[in-house]
Amino acid sequence: MDAFCEWMGNLAFYMVMVTAAMQVLPESDYRKYIRFFTGMVLVILLLTPALQLLGMEKNLTEPSKSREYQTQVEKIRQASEILWEIAPEEEQEEKAGIDVEEIAIGP
Repeated sequence: MDAFCEWMGNLAFYMVMVTAAMQVLPESDYRKYIRFFTGMVLVILLLTPALQLLGMEKNLTEPSKSREYQTQVEKIRQASEILWEIAPEEEQEEKAGIDVEEIAIGP
């Protein structure tokens, strides 16, 4: 029963926060995207008890600990290292914040 009360409290808090945020936001084209995102989060909140019963909650709450996530992070890291190695020297100097023209060589 405590889990049910906590779930209902989370839903109520989420709905109050979303309603307050939507009232504060100005009318814009981005409002439909915000509604879509908040709707997706609401669906996940509604499915939380079922996911807990099926033992699938860890898949949503701890994605950074999954093997697939770690593999993707490593691939991104390797790709960025390769791009850094093959980038022209001028781009590397710009990224490092070095201006070649400012360096005086010789007496």
